[in-house]
Amino acid sequence: MHYIGDMSKTASARGADSYVNRMDPVATLAMFIAAALQHPSPPCNDPNKRISTIAVEQHKNKFGAVVVYCELANDGEVDTAYGEAGLVGPVTDDFRAAAWLRDARRYRDCYLGMIALVPQHKDILLARADYPELLLPNVAALDPYLATTDDVHSKSNADWFLHRWNKKPALRNAEDVRALIRKAYEVTLPWPW
Repeated sequence: MHYIGDMSKTASARGADSYVNRMDPVATLAMFIAAALQHPSPPCNDPNKRISTIAVEQHKNKFGAVVVYCELANDGEVDTAYGEAGLVGPVTDDFRAAAWLRDARRYRDCYLGMIALVPQHKDILLARADYPELLLPNVAALDPYLATTDDVHSKSNADWFLHRWNKKPALRNAEDVRALIRKAYEVTLPWPW
């Protein structure tokens, strides 16, 4: 009899390669983060099942790094959450802003929680994050990061984020971007960083 912790012998007994050797730990990390970003809570844990309005489009191992393609405050997810809240009519800017902030905090919590669980994989977890501005050690590191130039877009990070996030919620300038992102850092997470 083989026990749960002895999966490689079970796979070998079937003539397959070792189960452990076939597992891709980087893809597994991506899968767990993707699930944590959008997985609904069971009713016994939280009567409000919706954990976020994050849409995860894909998760994978890309060139040895964790990749989770996602969008915070996805329009379709926000619309659905608005209806689930019993609200009617067009989604208000306040509701959309609250959804973005909740998602930003959820994103930060999921990634930093995974780093706390597997600190030896910190570099591959952060290498290709969609929202690296939310994964800095603390808010003091935010302004220097936003002031740097993005090599891909030839804009300051703050200007690139302004372009990328212009509709969620409405941002007028780079200072609005800074103020919005700072709010995501206002919640102290239990994870050592």
